[in-house]
Order: sequence, then structure tokens, then C-alpha cells
Amino acid sequence: MIKKLALLGTVIGLIFSLPAISAPPPGAPTVNDKEAWDGLTPAAVEKIKKGEIVIASAQTTTGGGGEAMIQAAMIFDVNIAEAFRIIKETDKQCEFLNNCDEAILIERTDTHDIIEFRVKILAWELKYRVKHRWDNKKFRMWWTLDPSFNNDLKHLEGFWQLFYIDDTHTLGRYGTKLIVKEFIPKSVQEALTKRDLPTVLEQFRKRVNSHGKFKKKGA
Repeated sequence: MIKKLALLGTVIGLIFSLPAISAPPPGAPTVNDKEAWDGLTPAAVEKIKKGEIVIASAQTTTGGGGEAMIQAAMIFDVNIAEAFRIIKETDKQCEFLNNCDEAILIERTDTHDIIEFRVKILAWELKYRVKHRWDNKKFRMWWTLDPSFNNDLKHLEGFWQLFYIDDTHTLGRYGTKLIVKEFIPKSVQEALTKRDLPTVLEQFRKRVNSHGKFKKKGA
């Protein structure tokens, strides 16, 4: 296993050292853009290039009760268009995310969707609706709560931003900020963010790398 992981790190390292022999889609962000590695230390960048998922807190954003947005970065082993296609399948997240019990498609257009999520965390059942928006040319998706719905969350925001590496690899930058309402224990908020986030991100990577075929047990 150690030899396999070492070999994987070597292969991923070569990806960034070889000259480019392919071109990104028109307008697509690439790993040569400053934004691709913004806020990451050199040590974190090296870990990502070796195949690790790196998680870190970012600057506090407005309107979220002083909580910091948690950010992460990883490499997908598929091209940027395929990775983005799978990430946008928000109504299928319960097929591969452990803490997702139900995802109901309420509305979908060419630029956004609205999904009603039902999750069970620490014996608490939460229900909330999320509006996902996306920019197909910039390979970016971001989301907030649907304010017209009686959500069990007080605040939610997040994003996926993809960066082209080559025709078979994509850098994914992820961010999330979630605050539950006052009547829900803070332990639920911790579980939804910090505690379960490494597993959530690994399941996202498996889903994308499998071209949308990976599913959780029992799905």
C-alpha cells in the first residue's frame, strides 16, 4: 500500500512538471492562474499535488455570524468538463454522501437549481432548500439557502471552483459555511462541517473519479 501511494504521488507530481500538450476549454480557469492556489501555503500545495485533500479555514465572510468559511482543495482524475457535469448533479448527492437522506429537485434551469435536502445528524432531522447557481464557462458553482423556505439552517453558503490541469486532471477548490438555527445544538453544526467534511470530500472525489458511478453502501 505504501509503495502504491508513493507511486501515485510520483505520477501526480509529474503532471505538474511536464509541458502542456493539451489546451483547456475556452475561458476555463487553469492551475497557472493565481486564484488556483490562493490562500494555500507551499506545503499545502505540495500535498495537493501528491494527491491529498487539504482542508483549511478561510477569512470570515459577511452575514454568517462571524464563522469562517472552511475551504478545501483536491485533484480529480477526470477532465474539467466531466468533473463539473458530475458536481452539478446536486439532486443525486444522496446516492454517495453518507449524511444525506433525501434530495428533492424543486426547480432546475440552465443557470440554477433548487434542491430540498433532508439530513439526519446526531438524532436530529434537518430540512432545508438550497439554490445552486453555476457559470458553465468559468466552471464555478455556488450556493445559498432558498429564503422563501422555512429552513432549519440559519445560514449556508458555499462554492466549487474548478481549474484545468490537463485532459485527465482537474483541480477542485471547495468552500462551505453553515450555521444552524438557535434551537439546534452546536454539535450538529460541528458534525455537518468540521467532523464529517473529510469524509464528504472523499466521497465527492470518488463520485467524480468514477464518472458518477460511485455510490454509498445501501444506495
